Amino acid sequence: MNDLGALAANIIELEFPEDTERFPVSYVSGWLEANVGELNILLNEDFEIDTGGDFLPPLCKEEEAIFTELYIINYYEKMSRDVLRGISSSSSSSSSDWVLLKEGDTTIQKQNKNSIARTLNLFKQDSMSRLDILISKYNIYKASPLQVYGSDENNNARL
Repeated sequence: MNDLGALAANIIELEFPEDTERFPVSYVSGWLEANVGELNILLNEDFEIDTGGDFLPPLCKEEEAIFTELYIINYYEKMSRDVLRGISSSSSSSSSDWVLLKEGDTTIQKQNKNSIARTLNLFKQDSMSRLDILISKYNIYKASPLQVYGSDENNNARL
């Protein structure tokens, strides 16, 4: 399996194993291929995908984690839009719009689509903050020093 397919399969198997029918490996690998430019912008790198589906240069584990987090953010955005689309297409006078029923000591609470979309948005925000942390640590540890202080040829000659 090529790099793109392996990363896509890894994302599905580890992050969303219950959603393989809705978003198969081909969908995820297509999304990754289409969004390699976004990864390049965030990391200030120049990754490419060759005709065989391999990354040039190959991604290290940190870069794969950042790319995975980008996909997770996209996943939650897409799920939230789908839920909100369901709200706008359903009629407002339907009998299933109740959220809370109380009678005596008994309380029944039902999740509505708006609260589900809000929860998905919170998941997306968590992923975005994780992405920011991953990118900043990647940039700190991957950065080369701007100035090197130490002995050079002139200092070595004096010793």
